[in-house]
Amino acid sequence: MDIQRLTVITDDQLVVVDNYSETMPLDLPEEIHAIQWQAGKGEVEYLDGRPNKPFTDLAPFMELIEDHARRKAEALKPPEPPTGEELAEIKKGWRNSEIQNVAQRIDQYKNDKDFGGNTFPYQVNGSKEQAALQLNSYRLDLITWTDQPGFEETEPPKAPEFWKPAPYWW
Repeated sequence: MDIQRLTVITDDQLVVVDNYSETMPLDLPEEIHAIQWQAGKGEVEYLDGRPNKPFTDLAPFMELIEDHARRKAEALKPPEPPTGEELAEIKKGWRNSEIQNVAQRIDQYKNDKDFGGNTFPYQVNGSKEQAALQLNSYRLDLITWTDQPGFEETEPPKAPEFWKPAPYWW
């Protein structure tokens, strides 16, 4: 293991190897304040006033360095993909949010129609009513989508051309 730089701060339980830091339990004598290593040489710094102790061999600290490497590998490991049940819950959450967004726009259309407003921003072939009907059809498709067996393996219903659905990552 070729290490360019090592910093250990005991009070903080901090270990930094080549600019990657981990907070981790340390099994070092309590009189040690810090360990510094760079360019093939290092020093142990003490809390009790004694002078720093130089060293040129990392062997006494290899267990600490290897533990740091294991922790780094674990931290940088990509997450496991969600299970089918987890994916179903994720998609249901997205679906519920999307239904709420669509319903708000449908309500906006209804309010404009009932109270003479002009805030509904969508039209299909010059008709706001047609846009509202397409949104409502999309809303109904969203509601029934998760009732289908195996829906977690399928994509959500297609939104109307003018509608930008909430982003999803699956």
